[in-house]
Amino acid sequence: MISITCSDKVLGDLRFGPVYAGKPNYEFYIVKCPNFCSESGMINAFGRYIHPEESGICKSAIVDNAMPLTGGVVGVGIGVGLPKYPEAPESYGIKIVEF
Repeated sequence: MISITCSDKVLGDLRFGPVYAGKPNYEFYIVKCPNFCSESGMINAFGRYIHPEESGICKSAIVDNAMPLTGGVVGVGIGVGLPKYPEAPESYGIKIVEF
């Protein structure tokens, strides 16, 4: 299990292995997010349910209802992305931005 901070994302993080645009590798990781990442303004959540590697891992888990505001353990699957990640209504005080 990888313990991460509220601002961690997959992009550029060597703990999540190589990720190449358009080349699937379908890796899966278990991560532990700290408490109350929804209050951290340091990173955005992009899209819903499937997120680009630039999206904050913990905030993405919160807006997808995969993790409570109090933090917890979530799975992160890495594979081929979408051509677009639409904006969505705010969730738990987190703005979901288009990407």
